Amino acid sequence: MVADVGVRRPALRDIEVNLRTLALTFSETFPDAKITLKDGVVTKAEVPRMPDFKDHAIVDRAVGYVGGNATLFVYDEASNQFVRRSTNVKKENGDRAVGTQLAPDHPGQAVLRRGEAYKARPHCSESRS
Repeated sequence: MVADVGVRRPALRDIEVNLRTLALTFSETFPDAKITLKDGVVTKAEVPRMPDFKDHAIVDRAVGYVGGNATLFVYDEASNQFVRRSTNVKKENGDRAVGTQLAPDHPGQAVLRRGEAYKARPHCSESRS
């Protein structure tokens, strides 16, 4: 049990760094984005309207700085789901998982619906993502 906690702390720290890097990279590209940090941790990210992405430069740049994975979700009112708008997460066929929905039973659903950032390793497959 103690070893597990020791492993989780560095992993959570890495996720926090990755999220902060993605949020700051996003706000550099889209100045109307408001990123709120507390003690170096992203507590909120707001943007009046999610921009259209011409490419995946934001997620690729953020991942280039710190490694890992990055995804920008957009809430789709018509389907009541979160859809990947830009990501470096791959589907089973190797393509980026852009346009895929976060599965209704995914643990990130509740967190995202509360307006918080989901902090965990990515999981994406065409059947459950």
